[in-house]
Amino acid sequence: MVNPNASLTLKLKQASAVLGGPPKDLQNLVQLGVIRPVHRNSVCWFGTNLLLDAKVAFYLKETLAIACRKNYTLQNPDFCGSPDFRGFGG
Repeated sequence: MVNPNASLTLKLKQASAVLGGPPKDLQNLVQLGVIRPVHRNSVCWFGTNLLLDAKVAFYLKETLAIACRKNYTLQNPDFCGSPDFRGFGG
């Protein structure tokens, strides 16, 4: 039986699998200081609160990228057809 009050900690790859994204995105959040996991024996450990923080950060990143793309393409209608569009936020 699992204790619901026990704290859950996951390594980077495990945490990224739970969040449904690539480990590199989660690693970028750590490197940029957006989230600060506990470091033990050169391993980052993510608790449930950090997973929630990361999920919110991913949501904001995606939402802002979509809004930015929409705004940019409205101002520059020919931009979507250019080769540079592929490197703009995904």
